Amino acid sequence: MLGLFAFFYACLHFTTYLWFDKLFDVHEIWKDVYKRPFVTVGFLAFTLLIPLAITSTADWIRRLGGRRWRILHRAIYISAVCGVIHYYWLVKSAVIRRLPMARSSDCCWPGAWANGSYGAGAWLTPAQPCHGPHPSKFRSEFVAQFGSFAGGASCRSSPKSAAQA
Repeated sequence: MLGLFAFFYACLHFTTYLWFDKLFDVHEIWKDVYKRPFVTVGFLAFTLLIPLAITSTADWIRRLGGRRWRILHRAIYISAVCGVIHYYWLVKSAVIRRLPMARSSDCCWPGAWANGSYGAGAWLTPAQPCHGPHPSKFRSEFVAQFGSFAGGASCRSSPKSAAQA
């Protein structure tokens, strides 16, 4: 049953790729399979799951015989390794750099790291110390632009406030 759930997830994953990413354009799909190695490995993993899902019933076990069925279903190990490689190569291409450590010179308000507001969007811009208005002005700008979901002020100014300065 776990294998069928894995196949179901792979079908959903593949369908979203076909539909939302490639809009069922077969030429684009084959071009993408050839161009990107992580797509190639993911496609291989999916195609290895197809015969396993088809032969997972008791009738197929009888037709193939227990020994041949077991040999066929060992392909799940190859498919699982391909799935891990597919995920790793995909994530490796989209690694986000780590956030800088907070120092007293980095932030105007010392409690910004404690409540998490300093990290909100911090990976999008390089770290820079605050040399500007009082933290309460940043808080009012932050609340005006994003609402008060973070609960505190941050030394990260928005692009709009940076352009005004």
